[in-house]
Amino acid sequence: LTIETNIALPAFCTWQYLSGVLSLQNLLFTTQGRPHMKYELDLYDKWNEGRTEGLKEGIEQGRKEGIEQGVEKGIEIGETKGMAKGREEGAIQIAIAMLKDNVEFETIAQYTRLPIETIKKLAPQMTR
Repeated sequence: LTIETNIALPAFCTWQYLSGVLSLQNLLFTTQGRPHMKYELDLYDKWNEGRTEGLKEGIEQGRKEGIEQGVEKGIEIGETKGMAKGREEGAIQIAIAMLKDNVEFETIAQYTRLPIETIKKLAPQMTR
């Protein structure tokens, strides 16, 4: 094989020298001639796959736990609001009964803990 070139090479750049440089380049930048490099790349790939899979599992687990906590918190809030509404409705029923017995607004407010304005709004319902 003969290659003609117009490039002037230093005296130490013989074909044997360039062949050695190319072999070294091949050794450094490929897995050829380095069976342990392929093992290292395979090991890195496995580690990276495991890391990726672990991240996916962690994200999914976090999502599930977040949903569970959200549901629990939602139930807790719903129960609290429901109990408060039930107490208010019970107090309104007591206020209505007291209004029917002609009890004064201030006394009704004292026993039911309803604002007097709310009791006054209930009073016209008693005339129906």
